[in-house]
Amino acid sequence: MKRLEGKTALVTGSSRGVGRLVAVALAEQGCSTVFCHGRTEEACRSTAEAVAKAGARPVIVAAELSDPAQVEILANHVLEQGGVDILYNNAAVPLRVVA
Repeated sequence: MKRLEGKTALVTGSSRGVGRLVAVALAEQGCSTVFCHGRTEEACRSTAEAVAKAGARPVIVAAELSDPAQVEILANHVLEQGGVDILYNNAAVPLRVVA
């Protein structure tokens, strides 16, 4: 039995790099659904394909996390789908430093 069998994960910033690796690894460990987050649906497509190949149901959600309204849309979508067991906050939002 895989360690995370039946769990659902949300990985922000999973369209590339570390986020993509984490999303695929969670699928390989048995997550049943992995929400793949990126700024555009196109950016998440290859991650979603890799997640599906690893055995999980990928759900693509495009949202700009620096926009509170889009964060709310993302959260509502995830909750409508039953919520998550695992949250991996990988997305980076640059901070503006005002001197």
